[in-house]
Amino acid sequence: QALRWLQKLPGLPMALQGAAASGSAELTASWLGGWLDPALQARLEVPSLDWRTMAPGAANTSPGLLKIRALQATLSGRLNQAQLSTQGRIEVDQRRYALQLAAEGGRGKPVGAKVAESAWQGLIKQLRVSVEDPALGAGAWRLETRGAVPLKWTSTRTGGAFESGAGEALLSAPSAKSAVIAPAQATLAWQPVHWRGAELV
Repeated sequence: QALRWLQKLPGLPMALQGAAASGSAELTASWLGGWLDPALQARLEVPSLDWRTMAPGAANTSPGLLKIRALQATLSGRLNQAQLSTQGRIEVDQRRYALQLAAEGGRGKPVGAKVAESAWQGLIKQLRVSVEDPALGAGAWRLETRGAVPLKWTSTRTGGAFESGAGEALLSAPSAKSAVIAPAQATLAWQPVHWRGAELV
């Protein structure tokens, strides 16, 4: 019903004008305490949702299908320091994705700055992603971070600056059919990354 109401609004993007959704989703949220450092509480639950998209006039084109299964996301804390947790599964055509994320972060200094002009900092405490794609063969590829990864976004006159701390992640190939052979693994490591003014260093 919410989607049908949105589709009546003028200026809606073409991608939403031809969209259709079936299933269920529930969002509860609260914001208390003004704008400086309010208390935040939010919870999103999507047990099962199918999202179909088709551009208007494309009658001969098969609609794109996105399936969301057992998705849960929670946000709690204050604007300056909040915790985020999410997990769920997504299917796009024949590809399947699973996600598990635990993070924290919020608005940094200067205290009292406008939201759009504030610095934001976060910490990815745990990230697990798995991908199943017939084009890549049978089984699931898995990626899991090792240790926390700090992130920071600072607003600037030229647009903004992004920083990521050093980190490591373990990439695991699909398990072999033989139980004797352990799955192949590789460690991905990166140094601090800085992006500013369309330049990555």
